Amino acid sequence: MKTGFFIALAAVFLAVNLQAQTVKTGVLVVGNGSNALGAGIQAAKSGVKTTILLTEPGFSPVLSSKSIISGLERDFLKAINNGKPVSPQENANDLIKKFTDTIKNLTIIKSATWTKFKRSGGGWVVELSKKNSIKAEVLVNADHSGKLKQALQFDYKVP
Repeated sequence: MKTGFFIALAAVFLAVNLQAQTVKTGVLVVGNGSNALGAGIQAAKSGVKTTILLTEPGFSPVLSSKSIISGLERDFLKAINNGKPVSPQENANDLIKKFTDTIKNLTIIKSATWTKFKRSGGGWVVELSKKNSIKAEVLVNADHSGKLKQALQFDYKVP
């Protein structure tokens, strides 16, 4: 009898905790491309707790020309394949996962659907579709679709 009561109590407690969860991060990067990946990795390597929010199941990276590989791209290629060229058969997202799993302070959320971005004090709050939210001090817009720009409702001016 007591065992059943404790199991029921634990199930209720777990359900309440899973119902609405807020993730706190220093930098939130929104986007699916190489820019989002680069910004997220750089922030995490700089010691900041970083979350990359993807609206798709994976990244859509574009590697640059072989003659100008440097910086993070060089580190990435070195880490995944000891500096050897990557074969076309290898899935880029599998290689990215292998590389990013070794980086402290980096969380990647895939296939996320956000409903609202809003300012909160000195930072940002992102409401996700499953009653979860992300609270960030800094927001990096690396979204190539333009949906985030539209949701933020302010104009960008190119100098």
